[in-house]
Amino acid sequence: MAKHSYDSGRLDLPFVGHCTFAKSPPLLDWDRIDADIAVLGAPFDSGTQYRAGARFGPRGIREASTLFSFGHSGAYDHEDDVVYLPRDRVRMVDVGDADMIHTDTEQSHANIELAVRKILAAGALPVVLGGDHSVNDPCICAFDGQAPIHIVQIDAHLDYVDARHEVRHGHGNPMRRAAEKAYVSGISHLGIRNVISASSETVLGLPFTVPPPYVPVDEEYPPQPQSAYALSKTVGEEMARHFCRWEPEMKILSLRFSNVMLVEDYAAFPGFDNDPALRKWNLWSYIDARDAAQAVRKGLEAPIKGAEVFIIANPDTVMSRPITELVAQFFPDVPWRHEVGPHQSMFSIEKARRLLGYEPQHSWRSEVPGAPGTPS
Repeated sequence: MAKHSYDSGRLDLPFVGHCTFAKSPPLLDWDRIDADIAVLGAPFDSGTQYRAGARFGPRGIREASTLFSFGHSGAYDHEDDVVYLPRDRVRMVDVGDADMIHTDTEQSHANIELAVRKILAAGALPVVLGGDHSVNDPCICAFDGQAPIHIVQIDAHLDYVDARHEVRHGHGNPMRRAAEKAYVSGISHLGIRNVISASSETVLGLPFTVPPPYVPVDEEYPPQPQSAYALSKTVGEEMARHFCRWEPEMKILSLRFSNVMLVEDYAAFPGFDNDPALRKWNLWSYIDARDAAQAVRKGLEAPIKGAEVFIIANPDTVMSRPITELVAQFFPDVPWRHEVGPHQSMFSIEKARRLLGYEPQHSWRSEVPGAPGTPS
């Protein structure tokens, strides 16, 4: 395991000591910076047109960062079992925040620029915690007099507005202002407009203590969350619709995955016949993990814009008994939308087939010797 101080030295738990970025040493005298990296807060959000609150970003980021640094001389990654930015190799300090003057964009930006200039003059790498997007403007201004720079912007917005109501230094302008500077050699924009979101079959009304409006169920009826988990997935789908309303070029596909199964799970499937009620909670549906991965790939490749929801399931059920018998026994009053095959899933995947080209390739019936029926 990576070297740590859990057993000796100072444990330095997240809630102990100064709340600096990654528990780096604080250094508030900007004329005495002697480090490789200097972390600066720019808690300014008066440049935003809509929702303020980013002024609390630097404080929130610092607090969250303490979770990854206690007991270690750096930032410990438990998956890699590596301490990144070890203090015996990387000197990092937290220089606090640039001073903000409420309602005064010009002076607040000037204070940010001054702080970044101090960091650059010390030969350190400035890492600036915002703040709304407008704080990029003074940060870039601070590089005047340095060697030419190339900007890599990772954002879903270009921030390339020239002026709006004579505002030239708001959150929509920094890349336009940067492009006007002689020492900016170029700007590479890497936007995120293609999102696959893992929703859930639960939004359809699981565990169906209230019967579905019809079978097979599909995406046409409104979500019917019956649990906090299902509600959270419903909220995610609704958020996706609004994100895409704000950004018409964006794509967010919410995939309503059925119960995900691995190959080693299939040996238990024949036993479901002993008590069909155990699986009626999701209409005896499932999705092979390999086909779930296929759906994600198909979704990323699909030439779709906007927000869409898709049921992602395998085309057959987990049962040996015909699905018509199961529905008649447990949901006798639920109407059928169309005829189905003997083992056809009650989760319709026709929309995913039509718009994504999704076609499941794996079935438990192919993995378990002697399993009855074939996928529909």
